[in-house]
Amino acid sequence: MNDFINELTEDSTNDTMNKNIQSQTKKKSKGITGRSSNKDILQRKKICKEIIRKSPGITKLQFIKLYKKECTKAKIKIPAQPTILKDARSCKIAFDRKGNSMTSPIFSSFNRIGYDIGYYLSQIRVLCSSYDITVFDIREDKITNITRTLPLKKFLSRIDSIYTTNTNDSDNYQKINNTSLTTILLIFNEKGLENYIESIFEQEFQINKPYLYTETSGYCFKIIFEFQDLKLIMRNVYGILEFTQPSYFSQEN
Repeated sequence: MNDFINELTEDSTNDTMNKNIQSQTKKKSKGITGRSSNKDILQRKKICKEIIRKSPGITKLQFIKLYKKECTKAKIKIPAQPTILKDARSCKIAFDRKGNSMTSPIFSSFNRIGYDIGYYLSQIRVLCSSYDITVFDIREDKITNITRTLPLKKFLSRIDSIYTTNTNDSDNYQKINNTSLTTILLIFNEKGLENYIESIFEQEFQINKPYLYTETSGYCFKIIFEFQDLKLIMRNVYGILEFTQPSYFSQEN
């Protein structure tokens, strides 16, 4: 009990010292006094995701303590507790009123792909009949607002044309039906990641597979399925983007 009280006292002392340092230095970031630099914010979010990746069942008190420890290691300023919890929420880390983790159910296998190798993801494309739609491209989808990622609604809207133009009645138009073969391509800028993703898909869908088969080739992983399962597969693929390292979505330093 004494050790626990000592730890809390030590943390409280560190917080006080850190606040004093911040008030004394009052460094500017992009002209705003006292605001953390974008580089520090990205690093703090990376710390959040690394903590929850290793310990998805961590309590709030344990999380805060480890967060502070990792900030010290990284030689960045430790923010006040409300900012720590704000960082956690932005990384989809949540705790209940008792301080228990609520993160485990939303930390999926696809989130793990994004965290582990999402930085190397270059494009996501959907192929169906005559359609070849790029639903994600790192060259176009860089995000400057570091508190946001590509919204799911916007991501899904990029395949709307397949549904809205499927009413064409011309003789040369081949309508897409529920069983039409559809492919999603995950294209990387580094070779050797394809088998890792395939193994995750196999583990995740051991019982019910919403796809017909997968293929791997250099720099590319393919998911082949029936058109009726397109939105379901898209939501799973979105999980990869959802938990990608912050540096992937913002190149700001």
